[in-house]
Amino acid sequence: MKLLRNRWFRFLVTAAAVTTIASCSLPGAEQALGGSTEITADFENIAGIFEGNDVMVLGIAVGKVDKIVPKGTFVEVHMTIESGVKIPKEAIAA
Repeated sequence: MKLLRNRWFRFLVTAAAVTTIASCSLPGAEQALGGSTEITADFENIAGIFEGNDVMVLGIAVGKVDKIVPKGTFVEVHMTIESGVKIPKEAIAA
């Protein structure tokens, strides 16, 4: 009986570990865990920017473009950025 309990315990521990690791690698898991920041930027021209594009800082992907909203003379671009990424106020899109 003790052997059966040990197997059951190992199974539960393994299942919990696999679930934890899998949930951390799922798209959107970082947002659910509070590990990201949502920002909105206004642009006059967004040629080449599409929903789902990576947001890059110095060539490193740090987030995603979530939504693009036309607002007449400009366009709002909603992005999600990894927590802890610092973007200067004077940053420009290229």
